[in-house]
Amino acid sequence: MEKHIIVTSKGQDPSDFVSYFGDILNASENKTRYEIALKEIFHAPVFNITLENNWFELHKTDLDVKKHLTIPIGFYENNLDILNAIYETLEEEIDSDGDEEDDEVPLTVDPKLNYRNDDDGATLELDRKSRWEFVTGRSSPLLRSLGYVISKNVSKISVTFTQFHNTISPAFIYMSCVGNSIFDNTQSRVLSTARLSSKPGYNHFEVANPSYVPLAMQSLRDINFVTMDLDGRKIDFDFLDESGLRAKYPTILKLHVRRIV
Repeated sequence: MEKHIIVTSKGQDPSDFVSYFGDILNASENKTRYEIALKEIFHAPVFNITLENNWFELHKTDLDVKKHLTIPIGFYENNLDILNAIYETLEEEIDSDGDEEDDEVPLTVDPKLNYRNDDDGATLELDRKSRWEFVTGRSSPLLRSLGYVISKNVSKISVTFTQFHNTISPAFIYMSCVGNSIFDNTQSRVLSTARLSSKPGYNHFEVANPSYVPLAMQSLRDINFVTMDLDGRKIDFDFLDESGLRAKYPTILKLHVRRIV
């Protein structure tokens, strides 16, 4: 017996969901053993701005004070989206300064975001009289993604529109009903590895030479699928629609089950 099975994360977290198989496979009576492999995966874009690179620093030069700010993590299609997120963060920080303690230095930067028609670019500039400046280089990994890799202080960030290139993320897909495999000297229920992409819309990966893993149980019912990175953290997918309430890009897995010969 061979079966192709399609499962989706519809209505659930696309990196950690449960699929109810029912009794489509039950070989407990004749003791037949089966194995399973991942054939294809459709998935939403992977976050390219994470907790590791979503922050930047500002320096008030006359008082030698620094401020650490962040933008929301997520999938950003281009550098103008990031620049706009920085602008919104600055605006929110200015509005919240009145709630800070008395010894907090207020952020009086009065940011100006101007879009240019000549080269489809934009410039974000801080009020020079405020003496607040962006700290570029390693102190601000977010600004490095905009091309500001040399360490210095600048009052203006200027970019020309650039669509971010697709990046590849290695992923490990775990399935609760498969037998244990060896993963760095530990036993894990890994179904397959996958190469995930970061492009707008649905991304697709097809396994050219699937590796089959024995099923640890013969009756498939509520099966848990988890997609993690190399460090054992769940992959963040940009799967919601503009409202942030509905799943626009649920994960779709195509699996193949066959008898063990």
